[in-house]
Amino acid sequence: HNPTVTWFAYWIDNINGDYKYVWLAGSSKFKGISDFLKYEKSRALKEKIEDIRKDYRKKLGFKSRDTKEQRRVRELATAMYLIDKLALRVGNEKNTDEAADTVGCCSLRPEHLDFKENNVIHFHFLGKDSMVYDQDQHIEIDQVYINLKNFHRSGTIFEINPGELNKHLSEYMEGLSAKVFRTYNASVTLQRELEAMDEEIDETSSINDKNAFYNECNRKVAILCNHQRSIPRKHGEQMEKMEMKLQEYVSKMEAMEEHIDELGGAKKKKKKAKKAKKDDDEEEKKWKFSNNLVTVKNQLKKQEKKIEDYKARMALKENNKQVALGTSKINYMDPRITVAWCKRKEMPIEKVFNASLLSKFPWAMEVESTWRY
Repeated sequence: HNPTVTWFAYWIDNINGDYKYVWLAGSSKFKGISDFLKYEKSRALKEKIEDIRKDYRKKLGFKSRDTKEQRRVRELATAMYLIDKLALRVGNEKNTDEAADTVGCCSLRPEHLDFKENNVIHFHFLGKDSMVYDQDQHIEIDQVYINLKNFHRSGTIFEINPGELNKHLSEYMEGLSAKVFRTYNASVTLQRELEAMDEEIDETSSINDKNAFYNECNRKVAILCNHQRSIPRKHGEQMEKMEMKLQEYVSKMEAMEEHIDELGGAKKKKKKAKKAKKDDDEEEKKWKFSNNLVTVKNQLKKQEKKIEDYKARMALKENNKQVALGTSKINYMDPRITVAWCKRKEMPIEKVFNASLLSKFPWAMEVESTWRY
């Protein structure tokens, strides 16, 4: 019996030799406790983060007569920066003959880094689940940029191995890992982004506006953590259907405007060709509008808002075609941040969390609207 894990059975796949696990359901009590403790550990990191950053910044330029020790200390400090600021994983060792060439911090190689001007480095490598990490990163600390350039050699960038880096992390705080850093940074980023426009989004804003704003904040977290997905096979077809639907909404709005003009006497009815008259008759059957001017004007305002919201949905769908918003919700963003924000803004939690997440995080639903990460 192993009391430190949340799975209760495993076997080795007889085809590829991978370990397969039987996990508890996401809504189980034990999984809920495990999730709660995970987020509490990341909140404990919040209390120590400034001291940790102060320590690794001091060691970035560490000097010693022992050049091997000097390099080791500098490498650990530089790796800490990459884990903290770029949310990179440690990069566990594996048999590259049997697995995809996925890369983390310790397994970065010279071809994965392209040094540019003004402390910008372009990172390009396969991350977890073979998702491409392809981003320009501005390195805020000059010494980190200098160190990475100096470490740039054949083989891997770092000589330290994942075991050394994990041990170093645990020296700062018991149980500290790169995943705890990712959970902390994802949660802090979500909290910061939600509060950045706290005054512009309030309880009187529309549900669609609140949802679009939350998804944009979620998107920034997903980009930080490099949560990607392959473009859905039917994305283009779905966008075409949405475009057709949008054109239908616009046509209805234009028909409303024309009807309002006619009711208001702004336009004189003109004699129309037979085909044009036939088209108008068909539209009249398709959309029946009231002859009350005030009623139609109110309907027009609703239609304009409907078009605006639909365009926002289309933009969100297009912008997020390669971004996996769900991963950070499930594994990295403290759910209490979302629940508290929804309560403050009078946003139905069901609009943000699906049924699976609601059953996964029942312990988070009781927080007050004033709760902060």
